[in-house]
Amino acid sequence: MPQYSNDIDKLDKKLKQIEERFYIELEQYLLRLESNTTRQASNYKKDKQILVPYSKTLGLEKLLKSHFKNVENISSGYARKNLIDLYSSDRELIKKLYPSKTNKNNLIYAQQLAKKEIEDYKRIIQDRLNNTLKLKDLNTSEIKEIIKLETNKFKNIRLNAISSTESIRVANETRIDIIEKSKLDTNLKLVVTIDDRTTEHICKPRDRIIVSLDFIKLNKKELVPALHVNCRTFLEATKEPITSINKVKDIIKMYPSWTASPSRNKK
Repeated sequence: MPQYSNDIDKLDKKLKQIEERFYIELEQYLLRLESNTTRQASNYKKDKQILVPYSKTLGLEKLLKSHFKNVENISSGYARKNLIDLYSSDRELIKKLYPSKTNKNNLIYAQQLAKKEIEDYKRIIQDRLNNTLKLKDLNTSEIKEIIKLETNKFKNIRLNAISSTESIRVANETRIDIIEKSKLDTNLKLVVTIDDRTTEHICKPRDRIIVSLDFIKLNKKELVPALHVNCRTFLEATKEPITSINKVKDIIKMYPSWTASPSRNKK
């Protein structure tokens, strides 16, 4: 079972609810994208490329923006409550805080992510079709079947990663944004879900690390979840003293996060 505070446990459950709805929306979107792609099957051997209308990219962008906004709204409420519990005398100030920087960043990121996912989808389909055509001829029905199979693989790999991983990212960035705007002297604690699915070499060593706001902003890729696909780690404001900086540096050196790994960031 997750070893969360009561509020983080509630936030986690709320996020799971909207992730489920978002997953269904993504699934429906991908079916429409597959339909657009299979209509090109009869001409693929001549064209050797998949064309995706810009409207499809905009459609995915719209879904992402809506989901990010939902996560921001839910997460900012819990972030404010977290601060009010620590600084009750500043209640009125805290109640007015809004994650405007997170919101702005997510509007830009939604555009980038939508474009990347569409490009990845096209590349995967084209690579599979082109490699197969080098080995044998394909009729239209066989091309459609490959498109269907590769779309299903894409769905299984990407949809859950987008719906859950991005929710955790937005939730934690929202919390940082709220804390930064409060200007209160608050540290941040990493709260990890400890169970049989916990990543032994990423999240588990970071459990209960406490760092300053400045330190976490300088080490965002290593300390701000999502630290890997399907990450379930949250940040929580705390008045507890920070963990030894040397200890934290040793942990992030020995156990680099997926988001900071050289292989992932190599282009």
